[in-house]
Amino acid sequence: MVVNETVRQYLSQSGIDNELQKFLSTLFANREVPGNPYPKMLDHFRQLEQIEVIIPPQCNATSILNIDGNDVKIASTINGNVFAQKHIAERIDQSAICSILNSLEATRTCPIYKQSKIDELTTTIFITAVGLNVFTGQIVKTTIDKLNLEQGDKLEKIISVFTSILIKDLYEQSSVVYSSKIQVTTPSYRQNEPPSVTIWTLEMIQSSKNAFISNIKAGVIAKSSICLQFIMEISLESCPKFCNVDKHYNLHHITNSSVRSFCENPWISIDQGIFFHREAIQFYVKCIKPTLEFRNKLFLTRIVQAYESHDFINCFDLALHYSLIEPKSTFPLSEIMTLTSNSNLVCFRNVSSLFNTIQKMIQLQSIEYTKVYPQLQQITQVLVSQIECLCLQLNTSYMAQLRSFMQFYLKDIAIVPEPNFTTNARMKENTNFSYHLRDTLTRVLKFLVDNIARDIAYHLSNGSTSIIYQINQMRASLQPTPRPVGKSFFSKKKPTDTSIITNQIQNFFLPSPDYVIDILQETSDADAVGKYPRLITASVVQLQYLVDTRLDIAFTSVLSEILNDRILLPAKIYPTFVSRLRAFGARYIDCEVDTKKQINTTQFSDTEMLSIEIYESEKPSGYYGTRLALAFAQGNLENLTISAYFNENLLQSNTIAMPFTEHIIIESLQRNTFRQCHFKLKVKKFKGKSQ
Repeated sequence: MVVNETVRQYLSQSGIDNELQKFLSTLFANREVPGNPYPKMLDHFRQLEQIEVIIPPQCNATSILNIDGNDVKIASTINGNVFAQKHIAERIDQSAICSILNSLEATRTCPIYKQSKIDELTTTIFITAVGLNVFTGQIVKTTIDKLNLEQGDKLEKIISVFTSILIKDLYEQSSVVYSSKIQVTTPSYRQNEPPSVTIWTLEMIQSSKNAFISNIKAGVIAKSSICLQFIMEISLESCPKFCNVDKHYNLHHITNSSVRSFCENPWISIDQGIFFHREAIQFYVKCIKPTLEFRNKLFLTRIVQAYESHDFINCFDLALHYSLIEPKSTFPLSEIMTLTSNSNLVCFRNVSSLFNTIQKMIQLQSIEYTKVYPQLQQITQVLVSQIECLCLQLNTSYMAQLRSFMQFYLKDIAIVPEPNFTTNARMKENTNFSYHLRDTLTRVLKFLVDNIARDIAYHLSNGSTSIIYQINQMRASLQPTPRPVGKSFFSKKKPTDTSIITNQIQNFFLPSPDYVIDILQETSDADAVGKYPRLITASVVQLQYLVDTRLDIAFTSVLSEILNDRILLPAKIYPTFVSRLRAFGARYIDCEVDTKKQINTTQFSDTEMLSIEIYESEKPSGYYGTRLALAFAQGNLENLTISAYFNENLLQSNTIAMPFTEHIIIESLQRNTFRQCHFKLKVKKFKGKSQ
């Protein structure tokens, strides 16, 4: 669209362009977007009405190229430029789109962790001096920022950087989480005395920073526990959930003895999951490769076998592991992570794994069934409700067909409270329960996982760099080499059978005809009801979404009207913008009903104080922490659960725990307990000013 230069300057001065990009980034961060984006947009800008506007410096506009032709159907971006047909390019704000796509570049492809503020010196120190010891356990001489770090040299610098990292983490977490604090545990130098534990909040650090630095220095030298504790909110459709997270920092400075190493058990990092910084991926591959060298040849065969047997989940997991330990791997890491870290897929896989765990626990001959029955019954009921809740959250066409299927099969799932422990009776009861698990829940969960994986794999199969193409190429390379073909009687060579490598999924197994997903039909049905398909993360779909919902025209019209008034200051733009845009949004009919209940703090007057109480729920939840890390093999969780069947507390804690390690600055997360909490609202009224 052609925007007046005065309008563009006004946008830059008022800062509303940045807020527009923030709103669109939040909107496109979801895999599905609403048919009507105006209610969420009004809520976003309404919150800024009372905020003082900071005038940012004017940014350089991105170069725009308009193309007239049929090659580009909608619009696309190449090297920071927007390519579109002329009639589309005139209707969208190309510079804003470029900024939005650049800001979404990391989150659109795969959930690779990225620091909000990259400190080059900090990243280098903790990837080399700290990370090298964590991975290899060897004593090496490292060069950081042209400074040699040797025994005792520059240790004060490392500790000061580590202290600043702790303060920065606590400061950044305090604005988005609840009850954040740093706990430092230092050992006692006297016998029969417990170690001293010091709690530091952000206010305490600001008031006595020198004492905090001294406490951290003592903890680092003693190699004691330094932990960041906070309560984080996880937004779900049913009700707000909270998880209690403990992040333990282990700063291993260079000493004469080796430190804890992944070489002792190299599969720990893979079983528990990894957080990657972009610069740390290559470093991780370099360090972990020697420990897994003997497994490389087996990976190729196992990937192809899983692919040919239609076990796509296992196939993509193996491909992910292979791409991490083999630098020469051509597998597209971002596409594999897009599938393996899909939130819906991870949730269903965790539930399925936990049901298999229950089944194995029942089949154990030495289990004390009467003691473990209450936990089994509770876990079963919770998991069944979680499956139903997940199905309700997935607003897709095939999930609508699946609800009746699940309601029919899930209603009979139950556990025998007091089984007869005679051999025949117990075997019969366990067989009945195992039959239900295999014949009902296993079918449902496998159906969900297969279809979600099939859906994602279908859309990832584009071009010669796609994962499907690479697996087909690997499959062809592992075929036995044909023998040299001799000449025939007429001295002509027999034609050789050359198979063409494509992006097609070979011999894909389809479920029963009643539940087959036609992705094209699903997309058509979604467009018919005004709801976009799940792949809203594609840049082309994002641009088309802005055009179809008329967001670009709405912003242009409203801002032009505001500019024509010529009486508004930049600080007053948000109230006027919301009021003008509300009328434009009213023309867009919203056919869907938002049933999500939200607590609006503005509904209370100034004489009332809003307080939030968080209390631990009795019901365990098995998947709330999986978004925090890449979900790798679930064998560790399953083994922990089976071994803890005799302990009620240990059983419940391990069934809801998702331990993983984090290697960003290098942090070692030793314990991560997720707890399902409810949101309790309590309003206290006062007769004066609010306290």
